[in-house]
Amino acid sequence: MNLGEQLQRQRKLHHMSQDELADKLGISRQAVSRWENGATLPSFYNVLAISDLFHISLDELIRGDELLMEKLENSNQRKVPFLHTGWGAFVISIVLALIIWGISKWLKFYGSDDFNFYYWIVTILGIVGLLMNLEWRGIGREFKRNINRKTIIWIIIILTVYILPRINYIFLGKM
Repeated sequence: MNLGEQLQRQRKLHHMSQDELADKLGISRQAVSRWENGATLPSFYNVLAISDLFHISLDELIRGDELLMEKLENSNQRKVPFLHTGWGAFVISIVLALIIWGISKWLKFYGSDDFNFYYWIVTILGIVGLLMNLEWRGIGREFKRNINRKTIIWIIIILTVYILPRINYIFLGKM
Protein backbone atom coordinates (compact mmCIF):
# COMPACT_ATOMS: atom_id res chain seq x y z
CA MET A 1 0.00 0.00 0.00
CA ASN A 2 1.49 3.36 -0.98
CA LEU A 3 1.43 6.50 1.13
CA GLY A 4 -1.55 8.02 -0.70
CA GLU A 5 -3.71 4.96 -0.06
CA GLN A 6 -2.52 4.75 3.54
CA LEU A 7 -3.25 8.46 4.07
CA GLN A 8 -6.74 8.14 2.61
CA ARG A 9 -7.45 5.04 4.71
CA GLN A 10 -6.27 6.70 7.93
CA ARG A 11 -8.20 9.88 7.14
CA LYS A 12 -11.41 7.90 6.67
CA LEU A 13 -10.77 5.80 9.79
CA HIS A 14 -10.57 9.04 11.77
CA HIS A 15 -13.72 10.40 10.04
CA MET A 16 -11.95 13.39 8.52
CA SER A 17 -12.54 15.17 5.27
CA GLN A 18 -9.65 16.39 3.15
CA ASP A 19 -10.47 19.94 4.30
CA GLU A 20 -10.26 18.97 7.97
CA LEU A 21 -6.96 17.18 7.49
CA ALA A 22 -5.59 20.12 5.50
CA ASP A 23 -6.59 22.55 8.27
CA LYS A 24 -4.89 20.44 10.94
CA LEU A 25 -1.70 20.27 8.88
CA GLY A 26 -1.80 23.93 7.83
CA ILE A 27 -1.87 23.15 4.10
CA SER A 28 -4.39 23.33 1.26
CA ARG A 29 -7.02 20.70 0.54
CA GLN A 30 -5.55 20.35 -2.95
CA ALA A 31 -2.22 19.25 -1.45
CA VAL A 32 -3.97 16.46 0.48
CA SER A 33 -5.80 15.45 -2.69
CA ARG A 34 -2.53 15.33 -4.68
CA TRP A 35 -0.92 13.18 -1.97
CA GLU A 36 -3.83 10.75 -1.95
CA ASN A 37 -3.84 10.53 -5.76
CA GLY A 38 -0.09 9.93 -5.80
CA ALA A 39 0.59 13.05 -7.90
CA THR A 40 3.00 14.45 -5.31
CA LEU A 41 4.64 13.34 -2.09
CA PRO A 42 4.46 15.18 1.23
CA SER A 43 7.58 16.66 2.75
CA PHE A 44 9.24 14.80 5.60
CA TYR A 45 7.87 17.38 8.02
CA ASN A 46 4.32 16.67 6.80
CA VAL A 47 4.89 12.91 7.02
CA LEU A 48 5.87 13.39 10.68
CA ALA A 49 2.81 15.58 11.30
CA ILE A 50 0.52 12.98 9.70
CA SER A 51 2.09 10.24 11.80
CA ASP A 52 1.52 12.25 14.98
CA LEU A 53 -2.01 13.23 13.99
CA PHE A 54 -3.16 9.66 13.31
CA HIS A 55 -1.09 8.16 16.16
CA ILE A 56 0.69 5.66 13.92
CA SER A 57 4.39 5.00 13.55
CA LEU A 58 6.34 6.27 10.58
CA ASP A 59 7.05 2.67 9.72
CA GLU A 60 3.34 1.89 9.39
CA LEU A 61 2.72 5.05 7.41
CA ILE A 62 5.44 4.80 4.78
CA ARG A 63 6.28 1.12 4.57
CA GLY A 64 5.46 -0.12 1.11
CA ASP A 65 5.83 3.26 -0.61
CA GLU A 66 9.14 2.74 -2.38
CA LEU A 67 9.03 6.14 -4.08
CA LEU A 68 8.73 7.97 -0.75
CA MET A 69 11.43 5.82 0.85
CA GLU A 70 13.78 6.70 -2.02
CA LYS A 71 12.90 10.40 -1.73
CA LEU A 72 13.64 10.38 2.00
CA GLU A 73 16.96 8.61 1.47
CA ASN A 74 17.97 11.11 -1.21
CA SER A 75 16.97 14.09 0.94
CA ASN A 76 19.44 12.95 3.61
CA GLN A 77 22.26 12.94 1.06
CA ARG A 78 21.55 16.44 -0.23
CA LYS A 79 24.21 18.98 0.68
CA VAL A 80 23.14 21.97 2.72
CA PRO A 81 24.64 25.33 1.70
CA PHE A 82 27.23 26.58 4.18
CA LEU A 83 25.26 29.72 5.08
CA HIS A 84 22.27 27.60 6.10
CA THR A 85 24.22 25.67 8.71
CA GLY A 86 25.08 26.58 12.26
CA TRP A 87 28.71 27.02 11.19
CA GLY A 88 27.68 29.57 8.57
CA ALA A 89 25.87 31.65 11.18
CA PHE A 90 28.87 31.31 13.51
CA VAL A 91 31.34 32.51 10.85
CA ILE A 92 29.08 35.43 9.94
CA SER A 93 28.76 36.46 13.58
CA ILE A 94 32.57 36.29 14.04
CA VAL A 95 33.11 38.44 10.94
CA LEU A 96 30.53 40.97 12.17
CA ALA A 97 32.15 41.04 15.60
CA LEU A 98 35.59 41.69 14.06
CA ILE A 99 34.21 44.49 11.88
CA ILE A 100 32.52 46.13 14.85
CA TRP A 101 35.64 45.69 16.99
CA GLY A 102 37.70 47.33 14.24
CA ILE A 103 35.30 50.27 14.02
CA SER A 104 35.35 50.75 17.79
CA LYS A 105 39.19 50.69 17.83
CA TRP A 106 39.26 53.20 14.97
CA LEU A 107 36.91 55.51 16.86
CA LYS A 108 38.98 55.18 20.02
CA PHE A 109 42.16 55.96 18.06
CA TYR A 110 40.62 59.16 16.73
CA GLY A 111 39.44 60.22 20.18
CA SER A 112 35.72 59.46 19.95
CA ASP A 113 34.28 58.04 23.14
CA ASP A 114 30.82 57.53 21.71
CA PHE A 115 30.46 53.78 21.19
CA ASN A 116 26.67 53.86 21.45
CA PHE A 117 26.17 53.70 17.71
CA TYR A 118 27.83 50.30 17.43
CA TYR A 119 25.39 48.86 19.95
CA TRP A 120 22.57 50.12 17.76
CA ILE A 121 24.10 48.67 14.59
CA VAL A 122 24.56 45.22 16.11
CA THR A 123 21.15 45.34 17.77
CA ILE A 124 19.40 46.28 14.53
CA LEU A 125 21.34 43.63 12.55
CA GLY A 126 20.55 41.03 15.21
CA ILE A 127 16.85 41.86 15.26
CA VAL A 128 16.65 41.83 11.44
CA GLY A 129 18.45 38.45 11.37
CA LEU A 130 16.14 37.12 14.06
CA LEU A 131 13.01 38.28 12.24
CA MET A 132 14.23 36.81 8.95
CA ASN A 133 14.75 33.39 10.57
CA LEU A 134 11.30 33.08 12.09
CA GLU A 135 8.79 31.15 10.05
CA TRP A 136 5.86 33.55 10.15
CA ARG A 137 3.26 31.16 8.75
CA GLY A 138 1.26 29.77 11.63
CA ILE A 139 3.32 31.54 14.29
CA GLY A 140 0.28 31.96 16.54
CA ARG A 141 -0.67 28.30 16.42
CA GLU A 142 2.64 26.59 16.93
CA PHE A 143 5.28 28.98 18.23
CA LYS A 144 7.61 26.20 19.44
CA ARG A 145 8.00 24.82 15.95
CA ASN A 146 9.03 28.21 14.54
CA ILE A 147 12.12 28.61 16.71
CA ASN A 148 15.06 26.93 15.01
CA ARG A 149 18.81 26.84 15.58
CA LYS A 150 19.48 29.98 13.52
CA THR A 151 16.89 31.92 15.51
CA ILE A 152 18.59 30.93 18.75
CA ILE A 153 21.97 32.03 17.37
CA TRP A 154 20.55 35.46 16.51
CA ILE A 155 19.05 35.76 20.00
CA ILE A 156 22.49 34.96 21.45
CA ILE A 157 24.10 37.63 19.26
CA ILE A 158 21.59 40.25 20.45
CA LEU A 159 22.05 39.30 24.09
CA THR A 160 25.84 39.30 23.75
CA VAL A 161 25.76 42.95 22.68
CA TYR A 162 24.11 43.89 25.95
CA ILE A 163 25.81 41.44 28.32
CA LEU A 164 29.49 41.78 27.34
CA PRO A 165 29.82 45.50 28.22
CA ARG A 166 28.19 44.85 31.60
CA ILE A 167 30.62 42.01 32.33
CA ASN A 168 33.49 44.33 31.41
CA TYR A 169 32.23 46.95 33.87
CA ILE A 170 31.91 44.34 36.63
CA PHE A 171 35.52 43.17 36.19
CA LEU A 172 36.85 46.73 36.01
CA GLY A 173 34.92 47.66 39.16
CA LYS A 174 32.84 50.36 37.52
CA MET A 175 29.46 49.09 38.63
